Amino acid sequence: MLQVGTPAELKAAYPYEILEVRARPQEEAAARVRKVHGVLDVQTFGETLHLVVEEAQAVQEAVRSALKIAGLTLLRLRPIAPTMEDVFMALLGRAGASAPKGGKDDGTAALT
Repeated sequence: MLQVGTPAELKAAYPYEILEVRARPQEEAAARVRKVHGVLDVQTFGETLHLVVEEAQAVQEAVRSALKIAGLTLLRLRPIAPTMEDVFMALLGRAGASAPKGGKDDGTAALT
């Protein structure tokens, strides 16, 4: 089991902030924002990107600038509360990081 708690408890324990970004073209925007200092991870959720950051306010202007310099169209940039999907992806990443090194990962690491 990854972690136990109600959805509200799991969201409250989430250690990062999320910036929601809608930009066109989306794939190029994702590639650009991954390079921005302070962006820890980028996940695609439909037409939006969720940027995992430590401090949303500190990263917003750098994200805006990176997209503008690349000539991309920024439609939305705003901090949002983490969703259960954000929490789940973080837990999966943590479980994957604890997988045995040098051996075959048979998937059981995520169950402990």
